[in-house]
Amino acid sequence: MEHTPGPWVYDPNYQTVKTMTGQTIAEVYGNGNIDGVLIAAAPDLLKALKAMHNEFMSRMDLVEPCDWTPEEDTAEEAALAAIAKAEQPITKP
Repeated sequence: MEHTPGPWVYDPNYQTVKTMTGQTIAEVYGNGNIDGVLIAAAPDLLKALKAMHNEFMSRMDLVEPCDWTPEEDTAEEAALAAIAKAEQPITKP
């Protein structure tokens, strides 16, 4: 299942995240402005992380996995975990 395509924008007047066509994605409570801006950036952040991971992996194809530094291994694991978290299917209780 795909998320609603971006770009998304945060509307501080109504504390909502919306698509460019005005579809409401989320209502934001608590730290509205800070959280709203972060939520609105989510599609762009996911796209950028996938692109960076793909570029990283294409460069790492030239190196044996056992030659990766611990930092490179940790960074790849973190990127894959974040992508999986963003794309996980939602199950209803």
